[in-house]
Amino acid sequence: MLHLKENEKVLLITRRHWLVLVFHILPTALAFSAIVIAILLLPFVSLGPLSDWLAETFPIAEYSAKITVAFLLALLLLILWEVIFMQVAHYYLDTWVVTDQRTVHTELLGLFNRFLTSIYHHQIQDVSVDVKGILPTFMNYGNVQIQTAGAHREFVFREIPEPYKTKELIVQAQFTFLRELQESGSSPENVEKEQKPEELARDD
Repeated sequence: MLHLKENEKVLLITRRHWLVLVFHILPTALAFSAIVIAILLLPFVSLGPLSDWLAETFPIAEYSAKITVAFLLALLLLILWEVIFMQVAHYYLDTWVVTDQRTVHTELLGLFNRFLTSIYHHQIQDVSVDVKGILPTFMNYGNVQIQTAGAHREFVFREIPEPYKTKELIVQAQFTFLRELQESGSSPENVEKEQKPEELARDD
């Protein structure tokens, strides 16, 4: 769970374009549908050579062979369902958050393992947009790359919607952040050391 520092405001919460999720899920979903259809049709078709092989290998009748095949297909369905679940979880939980002080990336590494990285706006050296291909151009999604002076030399928003708008938001947030630091006389190091977090509500 991401926490905000005192007086920190969220400007943007974004994730990969929905079309990216569709492309990731589509092959698995098609395989899932094909297996469901195969299970439904199994009582009405003959297994042919497969039935003979099962009868020779295991002393079972044809109806038992069909039950065995249906059981194996059901196990495969469970595996595919888990794959789809993880793809959706990665899509929803892999987020990029832009606040008035920093940019944060939360990445799902495992079912109960999330990795969070953040950079403050004063560490940003350059922001660029990378949109490649006809479909990303037409659907307006791509990468936003941030070059930094921190430990993470490159910070990338991957395949997000409206990348040019996101770039403008980050640049404007950096400008405002640096101006407020200058006006208040605070140093960037003092901002990074603030330790009064409040929970970020995920109501997007």
